[in-house]
Amino acid sequence: MKRNVIISVIFGISVLAATAAVMMQVAGSSATNSRPLAQVMPAGSLLYLETKDFGSLLKHWNTSPEKQTWVKSDNYQVFSRSKLFLRLKHDQGEFAVAAGFPPDMAMLDQVAGSESAFAVYDIGKLEFLYVTRMPEAHAAESALWQKRGDYQPRKVGDASYYVRVEPESKRTVAFAVSGDYLLLATREDLLAGALTLLSGKGTNPLSSEGWYTKAVAAAAKPGDLRMVMNLEAIVATPQFRSYWIQENVSEIKSRYSAGVSDLFRTPSEYREERVLLLKDSQSHSETASNPDMEAAVGQALRLVPPDSVFYESWAKPSTDDLMQAISTEILSPHFGPRPVSKLAPNVSISEGSVGSESDLEVRIDEVRPASPANKEENPLKTILAAADASALLKIKDTQPTPDGVFVQTHSAVAVIAKNAWDGDKVREVLQRSVGNMTSARLGATWAPHKQGATYYQLDGLSALSLYVDKTLLLVSDSPEMLQSLLAGAAKPPDKGAWYASRLEHKRESGNFVKMMRSIEGAGPTYAGSPDRNPEHGNASSRQPKFFSDNIGSLSRTLARVESESIEVHDLGDREVQTVRYRWAE
Repeated sequence: MKRNVIISVIFGISVLAATAAVMMQVAGSSATNSRPLAQVMPAGSLLYLETKDFGSLLKHWNTSPEKQTWVKSDNYQVFSRSKLFLRLKHDQGEFAVAAGFPPDMAMLDQVAGSESAFAVYDIGKLEFLYVTRMPEAHAAESALWQKRGDYQPRKVGDASYYVRVEPESKRTVAFAVSGDYLLLATREDLLAGALTLLSGKGTNPLSSEGWYTKAVAAAAKPGDLRMVMNLEAIVATPQFRSYWIQENVSEIKSRYSAGVSDLFRTPSEYREERVLLLKDSQSHSETASNPDMEAAVGQALRLVPPDSVFYESWAKPSTDDLMQAISTEILSPHFGPRPVSKLAPNVSISEGSVGSESDLEVRIDEVRPASPANKEENPLKTILAAADASALLKIKDTQPTPDGVFVQTHSAVAVIAKNAWDGDKVREVLQRSVGNMTSARLGATWAPHKQGATYYQLDGLSALSLYVDKTLLLVSDSPEMLQSLLAGAAKPPDKGAWYASRLEHKRESGNFVKMMRSIEGAGPTYAGSPDRNPEHGNASSRQPKFFSDNIGSLSRTLARVESESIEVHDLGDREVQTVRYRWAE
């Protein structure tokens, strides 16, 4: 597995869309012995969220510096112009007409109780049910209850509820107050079903559905926030395929059936524990029953220097993974294929020469034989395939140039193989690859260096460095980085994993923005207003640069996040992921 699958909320509507976003940001601390809210939710939802104290979550988010910074950032400005945002804004307006009041933050404050749950039943139609625990007297003070005279009263059993349908948009708003519960829905049948279940007479709750019970059973104790996902149903929706930014819909569809994610919070760390149920456990039994695979990643992780900015490592990499890591990122680094030119080639007519006398001997009425195709396998690819890699480690680092104008990048790759490497052959192939880029192969000769162990470095301008020892291969475009990896070769293996990655966000953020500004041609940031450049004029009338302004401002919003890491284990019938966000003290 090269990349982990990141599962998150991809929908929203007016206030309750903000609810889901807020709940993902923070976590509460109070607990209650009340009946599980999943037992009062009707079956058929795609996604279900629950939290122990929604009111405190909302207060924490509204008073957080992250929110204050984000709403002023370029990232928010770009999002507010997006098709998704405008669609939600339109739906929010329809909801306001149907409800008879604006679904703003003030209204959300009024309906945010303690233990709360939110279930989505249709993403396209934005159908949801929200249930929260709050004192009946508190619910009676809300704008929702004060507007009940504008709603049609209904009853299901002994429970009363209120419904209002907007004739033009056909939007429905239904709510009820039952004891210490406040319920709000965009479908009357959902609200009626919840009230029936709440009375103990319903027979088909969400908690009895197979995908839900299997996901919850595979997870540990609930966190401050829990999200349970019916991935088979979610992936089938066109909205998910349109807005899922990870662009791995096919992988999710073929690999996962359901999942659960629990968020735990402490002052210094947010930890997310994910469990993703695999569709076909038989196809993954080999990886689960072979601990050597995860142990190989542990051998690779011991090489990571303490000051590393970014690394990722995974078990059983493909030959293409190895080729991409070594050939593309180190031997000839680039950010993708050259874009196709849309301009016709220039023709110089200054000399008036359009050919030579020899062209007169070329026959134009005969098809010229095609050049024979070169079917020879890439020698580097052949070596990598023969090694049968167990684990791959990629390390990246950025450093400002001595003059402070630019930012330079360095990369290193470590490969743990099952078969021993042929050091002479590896050096020969890499030498040939670099030699083709120089005149008369100047500077393409390996020179040995001693740094505890002997490694090799090219004697020219290229800083390509190489170390080979039994089943370990190290390649880097920086001898200093290679030396830092060698220092970890004597350490005991780290804890194994199927995939592991870490980014030092706080240290890397400034270099990232500086590099992207150089690449995108953006101006410098300005003190006191990091997301506003006077050269751009009014921020609302310009389109921010994607990386330096849009993504850069999101990074500044999360400036207190010191680092992010993820660790993945494949257990055969499920995949377990632990994501950590460490906050700076």
